[in-house]
Amino acid sequence: MTILLVDDDPGTLNALKIGLISHGFNVVAAGSGADALEIIRESAARNVPVRLLISDFRMPGMDGLQLIRAAKAMVPDLATVLITGYGSEGLREDTEWAGVSGYLEKPFTPDVLIREIEALRENGSGGVLIGSEERACARRK
Repeated sequence: MTILLVDDDPGTLNALKIGLISHGFNVVAAGSGADALEIIRESAARNVPVRLLISDFRMPGMDGLQLIRAAKAMVPDLATVLITGYGSEGLREDTEWAGVSGYLEKPFTPDVLIREIEALRENGSGGVLIGSEERACARRK
C-alpha cells in the first residue's frame, strides 16, 4: 500500500514520513496540494495507485480539503485523513461532507497516526479496505 503524505512544513512532513516508514509503510511525500495531485496522476498512470492520502489542512495555494476533493474526483475510492492544528466542529463537519475517512488534530504522536491507519485498515474507508488485501467494503461510520 502506498501512502501519500502532504504537508507544507518540511519538519512535520519528514517526522511523519520517518514514523510511517519505520512501521513498514511505503510513503511518498509532497509539500503542496499541486505536487500531491501530480503524484496521484503519475501513480495511477503507472498502475501503482496511492491508497491513502494524509494531508495537512492549512497549506498555501490549496488547503487539505480542496486537495482531498480534487484527489477523490480522480480516485473516488481513495482513503483520506485530514490533519490539522486548527480543528473546530465546523471543520470536522466539513470533513464528513467531503468524505474524509479520518481526522486528527495536532499535536499527535506517530503512534496515534499509526492507530488511525490501522483502524482504516480494519474497518475500511472510502470504499476501499487499505491493507494487504484490498477489497471493496462499506464506508466506516
